[in-house]
Amino acid sequence: MKNKKRRLLTFRGLLLSCILSSLFLPTHSLVAGNAGSPIKGDGTPTSPYLIETVEELRAIELDRFAFYKLTRDLKLTKPWAPLCANEPFEGVLEGNDFTISGLKVTEGKERGLFAQIGKNGRVSKLSLQGVVRSDPDAQAIGGLAGVSLGVISEVVCNVEMSLGSDVPSTTAIGGLVGKNGGIVAFSAFEGSIKVPHNAQNAAIGAIVGEANKVVANALPTLFTAHAGFAAKGGAKDSSEDNTLKNIIKTVSYRPDVVEVDVQAGPNGDLVITHNAPKADSPTLKSVFQVLLGQLPDEMKSVDLNVEYAKATRIQLDFKKDGLVKKALDEIAESRFPLNRVIMAGDNKYETILSQADAIKAATKEGLEFWMNPDRIDSYDSLTAKSDKFLEKARSFGFPTLTVNSYYGAISQDVETWLTDNGLQISVWTLNDDASIRGNILRNVHNATSRLPKALEIRNECREKGVYGNKFDGTNLVEIGTFKVQDN
Repeated sequence: MKNKKRRLLTFRGLLLSCILSSLFLPTHSLVAGNAGSPIKGDGTPTSPYLIETVEELRAIELDRFAFYKLTRDLKLTKPWAPLCANEPFEGVLEGNDFTISGLKVTEGKERGLFAQIGKNGRVSKLSLQGVVRSDPDAQAIGGLAGVSLGVISEVVCNVEMSLGSDVPSTTAIGGLVGKNGGIVAFSAFEGSIKVPHNAQNAAIGAIVGEANKVVANALPTLFTAHAGFAAKGGAKDSSEDNTLKNIIKTVSYRPDVVEVDVQAGPNGDLVITHNAPKADSPTLKSVFQVLLGQLPDEMKSVDLNVEYAKATRIQLDFKKDGLVKKALDEIAESRFPLNRVIMAGDNKYETILSQADAIKAATKEGLEFWMNPDRIDSYDSLTAKSDKFLEKARSFGFPTLTVNSYYGAISQDVETWLTDNGLQISVWTLNDDASIRGNILRNVHNATSRLPKALEIRNECREKGVYGNKFDGTNLVEIGTFKVQDN
């Protein structure tokens, strides 16, 4: 009887141990090598897999969609078969400012540390050292990747591109990426490319060998110019905020959207001003007129690019609650297309819930509705990724709701959580170099800035797929035009 009781207690102890162990183990487990131990982390934005060995680096192929972070420098001692040769890497690899040295790639159609990086793939803050060799089988060669459709930022390649005499003229050769359909920004090539005479028709560039059309989701879909965009005094100069002259000037930079701050004026019409309305505050109707390509009588001498004006959308940031219905009425009176209107700002949850039917009717004609997190629930609820936040956001019943937030609140894990749950993201305001570099390459619906530099980055990335990279311009060009020294 005692033995039976002891066996029962032992079984219960084992069962409890298993239950407790399961509670504290990572949600996902990735093992490096045939007899390796589990890699630290669970592959999520808040707990990425921590790469400490070459075997763990190779294990990236076992979960192409996960998040990874290097925790030390790595030295490769054997020839390297490029990662993800059969299917592209769609996850995130943060180099954490560490170096992978000893890279030696001699095989594969696409050659580099990675063979292929997909459109959702992201690699950042990594240094590479080594050699990538060509032969007739190679179609795309890069230090980081043979082919990339994703986002690469702050990557330094000190790689020798070793091209034999039999390299096909159709091969794409880049210091970082052979064939690029994504973005390479704020990166550098510090290696060498020497090309034989018979390869002078190949697409060869210091950063990118061959650039294809940039994928749409590699950058913010929309760029909003702040109400004080391009003010003479810089980001802190508010003297030009919400003036018609500033809107006309801003249109010439060709942003997707211009932002205005909306309040109720003394005469009942809506006006644009961040602070208390004044007698000379421009009316919202006058802004609609400008964006329809027409100047008010008192501004006939001002130069307006009518083509750009008619292509620019407007973002209404309400500085007082309860103005949505009045704004919809003025949009209708002005005959301004709803598909060029974004409503955003300080609307209380209860107010928007009470006007949801009118807003939904407008969204059928193209209007977008954005809302600040603290008006849906709270910033704490957002950053905690609470079900309550999602329930309140979904209660409006809008086809799409955009969370309009200060960029510091939208960490990578919050971004993933929002997008996985069908919500779009707008981030504001990118007014310094660090915030621009850290956020404009993120997969968000919109980014807002006061600075023309942010728009310049966005436009150049969209048009060329590269921005702000460093290389030796005496022998190399950034993208795929031959200019290197012969062997």
